[in-house]
Amino acid sequence: MTGTTTFRWSYLTTLRSVASGQLASRLTYLRELCEGDAELLRTVLETFPEVLGVDTATVVEPNVALLERMYSISRGPALAGMLKRKPQVLGNVLDCSGDCAGECNRCWARF
Repeated sequence: MTGTTTFRWSYLTTLRSVASGQLASRLTYLRELCEGDAELLRTVLETFPEVLGVDTATVVEPNVALLERMYSISRGPALAGMLKRKPQVLGNVLDCSGDCAGECNRCWARF
């Protein structure tokens, strides 16, 4: 799939293959976030499948830390409830802070 393009998150992205080791570690991390709740994991993956292509160490983990620090959403029932409603926040990479960059679907302003 390298080089193939598709419209996701309202902008053009390039799909890239994910090594099986990376995929396994990302799924393991998501299972931990979902605290073993298979239904929640299924919901996250159905609603936001792109999370499997997002790097855990550089994007997802910092986003979970930001949720805890800025919004007081700690791991457990609060995070689980938020993931049911807006799993896309795991892939947010932009905070335009009012100076719109045009990538609203990946911006914290929508949260």
